[in-house]
Amino acid sequence: MFERELAINRLHMMQFETIVADVDDASFFQPGAGHGLSPMWIVGHLAATADYGCQMLRRTGEPTSLIRLFGPGTSGAVDRDCGLERNDVCAALLEGYRGLQQAAAGADDDILSQPQPLPFFKGTPIETTMDLVAYMLTSHCAFHLAQLSSCRRELGFPPLV
Repeated sequence: MFERELAINRLHMMQFETIVADVDDASFFQPGAGHGLSPMWIVGHLAATADYGCQMLRRTGEPTSLIRLFGPGTSGAVDRDCGLERNDVCAALLEGYRGLQQAAAGADDDILSQPQPLPFFKGTPIETTMDLVAYMLTSHCAFHLAQLSSCRRELGFPPLV
């Protein structure tokens, strides 16, 4: 299950590493033009998404601090004095998506068939946990990687091929 989505997400993680390598510490808290989100928020949000996906699939405890700082409904603003470092948040994203990939690959059909729990998807085609996990692994990740890529381009780097 999720074979295509997992392959796409592995590609996204490769793209993430390429994109974020060019975004230095000095630029990591600067909001991007157009979307107004800093690389720190984008990376933290994706790390929080992966963490939430793992919790959903494994039915584990409370959200981590990443969910509280970068989850749905957060402002997108992150102060440099938030206590988080660029490399730590990047590592959390990569570790989180490895965990989500593993959890998705072995997910229980009973969990996947449950209604998805996020109120803002109510009334959309994202109806089940399976739908939400597929979205997290693909479109959601790609959308925010595009934002991160635009931050990279603002720093003067050429397009990635």
